[in-house]
Amino acid sequence: MPSEPARQFEKVLNKLFAERTHWLRARVRKPSPGRPPTFNRRKVRRRITQLQGHADRALVKKFFRREFGQLNDSGRRHSWRPRGQRLRGISDKKAAFRRFWEKKVGTCTYIYAFWKDGTCRYIGRTGASRFRPTAHFKKRWFRSVTRVDVYRFPPASALPKIECLAAHSFQPMENKVRPAKRKCSKKCPICKVRRDIRREVKRIFRLH
Repeated sequence: MPSEPARQFEKVLNKLFAERTHWLRARVRKPSPGRPPTFNRRKVRRRITQLQGHADRALVKKFFRREFGQLNDSGRRHSWRPRGQRLRGISDKKAAFRRFWEKKVGTCTYIYAFWKDGTCRYIGRTGASRFRPTAHFKKRWFRSVTRVDVYRFPPASALPKIECLAAHSFQPMENKVRPAKRKCSKKCPICKVRRDIRREVKRIFRLH
């Protein structure tokens, strides 16, 4: 049985087709009362955004569980909580995070996620700097952070893909742009679906 996001995807796609072919249907049947629907590039772009959003929600669990389930099962996820440790300032929190990193993580290739209870605030990755998350400790939104999750990744080529999947799944509030890609890195499957949707919808509902 299709999931709710998958049903919404089909609903938007069917609506787009109905809007595009309304003028043709009106030639052979009595027009329905009311103003006929408009169809233009702006509407196509809006429908593409809606389709991509529904596709994200329909696919993210499948891909995310496959990738992150292995990490959780292998003990590669570790959590650090800045509260409840009597840490007074940023310097104390940075020192505490370094101790956590040395004890639990021990690698420089990892994904990290800042959380405020059940809401993700920020997602990042690092393949060079061991303590890159501490650069965010001075930001305004860090004051409300209750947990920092760290996912260890030995292969650096997987970092961009996993970071992108995490961004699709967690929907971080403070990330302004999508994670950067590398030529030799593994590709995010959800981003590929988004590109396919945009290309195919523009091809099918092309306007001259």
